[in-house]
Amino acid sequence: MRPIAFVPFLLALAAPSGAAWRQVEQSRPASADGVVEIEIPSGRVSVVGWEQNEVRVTGEVDDDAELELDGSGSHVQIEVDSRRGHGQAEARIEVRVPRGSRVEIDASPNASVEVQGIDGRIRAEAVNGGITVKGGSSEIEVETVNGGVEIEAPATRVRAESVNGRVVIRGASGDIEASTVNGRLEVAGGRFERARLEIVNGRVVFAGDLSRTALLEVESVSGDVELTLAGDVAADFQVSSFSGDIDNDFGARAERTSRWTTEKELRFSNGGGGASVEIHTLSGDVQLRKRQ
Repeated sequence: MRPIAFVPFLLALAAPSGAAWRQVEQSRPASADGVVEIEIPSGRVSVVGWEQNEVRVTGEVDDDAELELDGSGSHVQIEVDSRRGHGQAEARIEVRVPRGSRVEIDASPNASVEVQGIDGRIRAEAVNGGITVKGGSSEIEVETVNGGVEIEAPATRVRAESVNGRVVIRGASGDIEASTVNGRLEVAGGRFERARLEIVNGRVVFAGDLSRTALLEVESVSGDVELTLAGDVAADFQVSSFSGDIDNDFGARAERTSRWTTEKELRFSNGGGGASVEIHTLSGDVQLRKRQ
C-alpha cells in the first residue's frame, strides 16, 4: 500500500483565553481567474465565490492578530499573523473572491476551512481542523491531520486525505484519490476513470459508475469495503481478504486460497469485462452490491 502523505505537524502556543476581538474589513481589486493565497494559523476561514472582481475580507481577529491583505489583480495574498511575533494569532474571517479564482489555503496548525461557490482550482491544508468544500470546482486537493474532509462538488480531479477523521466525497467523477487512517471513507459520484481509495481503520463505501477502461483500487487494513455498481458494469474483478468474508451480488463465489490459511480470493468478469476492479483487505469484509 502506498504510504499516506502526512501533513507536517507544527508546534504552536495556545491562544490566550479571554482575548479581546476587533472587527476587520479590507478589500483589493482582483482578476476574475487570479490566484488567492490565504494563511491563517488558528480559528476559521470561510471562502465564498462571488461575481465581483474583488477580494474582500471581513470578520474578527483577536487582540494579538494582524490581518495583512497584499497584492491585486492576478495575485492576492491574505495572512493572519501575530503582532508580537510569537504566540498563535486567531481569526474568524470570511473571504469573498471572484468565482473563477484559484484558491490556496494554509490553515495550520489550528484553523478550520470552508469553501463554497469556487469554480477554479482549490488547494487547502490543515492540521487540527476540518475542511469542507462545496461548489463547482473541477480540481480539488485537500489534506488534514485531525479533522474530517467533506467535498460536495462536480470535480473531475480530487485528492483528499485525513489521518484522524472521515473523508466524504459526493458528486465527483473522473480521477479521484482519497485516504484516511482512522475514519469512514465514502465516495458517491458519477462515472470514474480512475479511483484509488485507502483506509486503515474504518469503512470504505463506494457508489458510482466505471468507464470501460477505468481502474478502481481499494486497499484496507482493518476496515470493511462496500462497492455498489450497476448490474451490467463491464469490469474484471480481483478481490482478496485475509480474514474477512467476501459477499458478491454478481454471482461468483470466493474461494480459500489454501487449506492452511483463512485467506479468500474472488476473480470474475462481468458484462464482458473491461474496467479493472482490485480490492484487498486484511481483516475486513468485502461486499459487492448491484445498484437497484
